[in-house]
Amino acid sequence: MGIVDYNSYAQMQEQRQNVDYKVGFFKIKDFETKVVKLPYTSVEELQMLVGAHQVRTASGSWKLVDCIRQGDDKRTCPLCNSGEKLQSKLLLKMVEFPVDRNGVIQGPGKAVCWAAPKTLGEKLKGLVKIYKDKTPEILFIINRGKGANG
Repeated sequence: MGIVDYNSYAQMQEQRQNVDYKVGFFKIKDFETKVVKLPYTSVEELQMLVGAHQVRTASGSWKLVDCIRQGDDKRTCPLCNSGEKLQSKLLLKMVEFPVDRNGVIQGPGKAVCWAAPKTLGEKLKGLVKIYKDKTPEILFIINRGKGANG
């Protein structure tokens, strides 16, 4: 698995699309719905796996932190070296649209990047295989709350 940090990913995405914009992170709270578009036309485009550690912040919340290990050498990452578990995440690029409380799109979208669970990647691969370049224009991502998204 290759380790790619956020800045490298954003730079690759800008070069690939030759678009001048800033990429933000996608966040979704429990019981929230987001409206997005996935710009994928082939399964190969869904292969961006990253390594991350989940660490507790000073405020007590949890945050994903990029793993900085080089190759398989755990000693190059202080978190790996201390025994912290490495999680594989699928780095998804999307366009997120602002919506009103009725779910109606209220303007242009913004580019976002989501460190999604690797299992979501398998589900998306099926969607892309079926639709190919006709991937549905708009998708709804619904967070049903902790433990309910399995």
